[in-house]
Amino acid sequence: MDTRREKVGQVMDRNGQNVWLRPPGGGREWEARAEALRLATPEERHRSGVHPLTKRRFRVSWVGPSVVTEEEAAAPDLWDNS
Repeated sequence: MDTRREKVGQVMDRNGQNVWLRPPGGGREWEARAEALRLATPEERHRSGVHPLTKRRFRVSWVGPSVVTEEEAAAPDLWDNS
């Protein structure tokens, strides 16, 4: 979730503190600062057209997507840029 634009996006790329996002299902990409991003809530994902089939969350790393548990997704270091 890009908190500055109030838009849900899928992480496509990262360059330093700049992250490129794309709307779920496709569309025009936009750039956001990493510190302005957070995990989207279930309601935000649902409104954006993302319908998770399980209680697991999908996290996109800078290498590729991975499946994480609810506990892992809630970890404070999810967006750690170190």
